[in-house]
Amino acid sequence: MHGDSWEGVAVIQAVRLAVIAALVALAAVPSGALAAPPSNDGYLQSISINARNTTLTQDQVKDARDTREATVQADLFSPPSTGGGTERTDCRGTSFGATVWYDFHPHVDGTVRVQATGYDAMAGVYEFDPASSRIGSRLDCANETGTTEELFVKVRKGKSYTIQIGATPGVGGDLDFTFEYLADTDGDGELDPLDKCPKQPGTADGCPVELRVLPTLRATPTGRGIRVRSLSVEAPRGSRIRVRCSRGCSFTQTRTVVANRPLRFARLANRQLSAGARLEITVTKSRSIGSFIRYTVTRGNFKRTNRCLRPGSAIPRRTCK
Repeated sequence: MHGDSWEGVAVIQAVRLAVIAALVALAAVPSGALAAPPSNDGYLQSISINARNTTLTQDQVKDARDTREATVQADLFSPPSTGGGTERTDCRGTSFGATVWYDFHPHVDGTVRVQATGYDAMAGVYEFDPASSRIGSRLDCANETGTTEELFVKVRKGKSYTIQIGATPGVGGDLDFTFEYLADTDGDGELDPLDKCPKQPGTADGCPVELRVLPTLRATPTGRGIRVRSLSVEAPRGSRIRVRCSRGCSFTQTRTVVANRPLRFARLANRQLSAGARLEITVTKSRSIGSFIRYTVTRGNFKRTNRCLRPGSAIPRRTCK
């Protein structure tokens, strides 16, 4: 013989027989016995889209996984504990199974879009208590016929939510999960992508309404300044008008507009205002861009300056949008 000895050939033959035996044993294992449930099969093992007290990105979040071995829990805390209650398995009159879970924590108000494709699925959103992990009421669920499920749910900042994806009638498959967060940063009900003023609460296209303010100051010139004949201010109903005089004059009065007619500030009539005195008018209203008008008295005349006020601010600005 050339090369291998009889002893070497015997060793090689033994190794071959061991490999064949292992393959035969593997073939004897029932199909599916090696498969395991997905990692987010349990409620307590849900996938976190973002951590608490972090910014929830507005980019799409996608996940793909096999849910054929997903289960339903008799106790949402099991494993590893107990006392979580039975997992809910109904949506709009239809039962489902093979569930997986995702968590998220919005930092501002907004709307979430949940999409599940790949098989006849169900999507539901619940609020939960992050301290105890106890699940709360379900905000909404979607269960339409077909292989694409889509759900839109309004959520609040500082709250914690979990998403349940199930299969109807209970057979999972290759899940394609999409999560999208549409923020409403200023909380005015207009989502940021459509809000022309995303950082200021408003009503018109998401922007605050700008108050229409019309002040009228009538005065007679004097050698040292002016003598006020009358002051009236026209503003929308519900507006708050504050009139203040400074630098050589002392006057402050605040009134609220209760009717669609100008407010007259009669206490200013016949006041003598010397050059350098300032008469300031501030008009504000909730969720509205206010108005600031300043009259600076000169000898025999006055100069007028107009500024705006952002909602909730007393700082005059040139622009407020």
